[in-house]
Amino acid sequence: RQCFVGKELLDFLQKQYGISSRDEAVQAAGKLQKHGLFSPVDASGSLGTANFERLLLRFQCHEVGLWRGLNIKRLWNPPAGPVPGEGEKPVMLLARLNSMLNKAIHDTHSSSGLDYIAAAEAPAFEQFETSVCELQTVELAKMEPQARMAFVINLYNMVVKHGNMVLGFPQTAGQVLAFFNGVRYNIGGHMYSLHEMESGILRNNAKPPYHLKKAFGPSDPRLAVVVPLDYRIHFVLNCGTKSCAAIQAFSGENLDSELELAAATWVNGNVSVDLEKKTLTLSEICKWYAEDFGKTLEERARTLAKHANPEQAVQLKRLLLTKFRVKYAPYDWSGLASRSRKFSNTAYHSMITTRKP
Repeated sequence: RQCFVGKELLDFLQKQYGISSRDEAVQAAGKLQKHGLFSPVDASGSLGTANFERLLLRFQCHEVGLWRGLNIKRLWNPPAGPVPGEGEKPVMLLARLNSMLNKAIHDTHSSSGLDYIAAAEAPAFEQFETSVCELQTVELAKMEPQARMAFVINLYNMVVKHGNMVLGFPQTAGQVLAFFNGVRYNIGGHMYSLHEMESGILRNNAKPPYHLKKAFGPSDPRLAVVVPLDYRIHFVLNCGTKSCAAIQAFSGENLDSELELAAATWVNGNVSVDLEKKTLTLSEICKWYAEDFGKTLEERARTLAKHANPEQAVQLKRLLLTKFRVKYAPYDWSGLASRSRKFSNTAYHSMITTRKP
C-alpha cells in the first residue's frame, strides 16, 4: 500500500530536474534516502544496485504503526552557524542524546516509580525527539569495530527506552515480535530495527531467535557494518524488562574491560548450580542465544565459568564432571516503568498487514 517502484522515482527525478543520466538519478535518489525521505519496503534494498528500478519503496510519512522510524520527526540538516557538539564522536553524540532522554524520565519520576506516560509529554522529551534525528548523519561503516560495537550497544539500549515510552511494553509473544522487528531508527540513511541492531550488527548477522532467516540478506548493504560476535553483549543489552541487565554506558576505548565487569556481574546473578540435583539454572537468554555461548551444554557451561566468582567456578567445575541437566529460570517480561502506555495488538497487526505492498 502507498508504495512505488524505483523506476518511477528515477523517471520523476530525470523529468522534474532535468537529470540526463540514469546513474545521476540513482545518486540523487540515494541522497534523498540518506535523509530518510523514503526506504525500501523490505528495509534491506540498496540504492545503486542493478535491481534498483524494481525495488518497492515507501515514503516514511506513509509508514504506519511500528514501521515508522522513531528518529525521523525531521530530516536532519544542521542549522546555520555554530552548532553545540558539532564534530563530536558518534559515541559522545549518543551519550548527549541519552542524557536528554534520561532527563525526561528522571524529571517525571515519582514515589510510585518511573512514569513513561508523563516522561513522553515532558519538554525534555520533545527536545530529545528533535535532537535524536541527528543520528541520521552517523556513518557506522567509518567507525572502528570496537567503537561501532560500543555505539550500537548504547544505541540499542536507548532505542528500547524510546520505544517503550512511545509504544509501551510488549507482553505477549506476538507483541515482542512486533516491537523488536518494528521499532526502527535511521542511522546514516539505513533503517535498523532492534533485531537488526542486535542480530545483524552485534551477532555477526545471525538469525534472531525464532526467525527463519538471518537479519541481513546476502546483498544487503548493511552487511558492511557487522562486527564479530562477542557473547558478552548478552550481558549488557537491555530489552526494557525486569529480567534484563542494568543499563550501562560503554566506550570504544575500554570496551573489553567494561564487558568483562558486566559479564562477572551478570553471571553472579543469573547462574546457579545445584550439585546434589546435578542441575545448572540459567537465564532464558542462554536458551534463546544458546549457540552464541557454545555448541554443547558443556561448552556453554565453560563459557559462563570464565566469568564466575570463585565459589561458582568451583561448583561449575565439579558439575562439569557429571552428567548434568540445564533448567531455565522464567523470564520476567514486566516493564521497568510503573506507568506506561498499553502496548496494543494493533501495532502487531499493522506490522503484518499494512506493511504489505
